[in-house]
Amino acid sequence: MKPFYDLDTIDKAQLLHELFPEEIKGLLEFMLQAANEITTAPEKIKDNWGGKPFSADGWIILAKETEHRILKNFDALIKTKRRFSDQLFDGYTAMFTQQCLQDYSQICKNSQFIQAMKLLFDL
Repeated sequence: MKPFYDLDTIDKAQLLHELFPEEIKGLLEFMLQAANEITTAPEKIKDNWGGKPFSADGWIILAKETEHRILKNFDALIKTKRRFSDQLFDGYTAMFTQQCLQDYSQICKNSQFIQAMKLLFDL
């Protein structure tokens, strides 16, 4: 295994999946819900966006892409750490999924999973 400081987001996502496979389905369902809320009401997002460094339109595109990837690969994302990490934590999509991790850490019941997310992704 690489030293922690050499792990990229894909490595971290694989490790999270490997350590907590039982939590992945709930996380994916949460990500789907978050993406769906954005894609079904994009005007609401645009109206409340404010001065964030990323455009509202860009965020909506990331939500759509994340939603598409989860729906297309749902079972494989649960079963395979490599698919989970490659599909959801590579490239710009990782910005959306990391925000989902941050939001999910606020409602998740598993304190160890929360600690792992915070440690791995610096939430």
